Amino acid sequence: MMFNFGNNGTRGYTGYRGRRGADPRRWLIVLLALLILAGAAFLFAQRYRVYHSDGSSHIELPWSRAAETARTSEGGG
Repeated sequence: MMFNFGNNGTRGYTGYRGRRGADPRRWLIVLLALLILAGAAFLFAQRYRVYHSDGSSHIELPWSRAAETARTSEGGG
C-alpha cells in the first residue's frame, strides 16, 4: 500500500504559491498602536490646555511659556 503525503513529486518542497498578501493582523496592530498614540497625545494636551473667558482654548506648552517669559523680561514692549 502506498501513502500519499501531499508532496506531488517534489520530495519535501512545496511549489511556489506567489507572494503572500497583507496580513490582517498586521494592520490591526498598526491601527491599535495609532489609537494608543492618539489617546496619549490627547491626555498630554489636556494637561496644557488653557481656557479663556469667551470659551475658546489653546494649548500652552511649558517650553513655550519659558521662552515667552524670557522674551518679555528682556524689555520687549
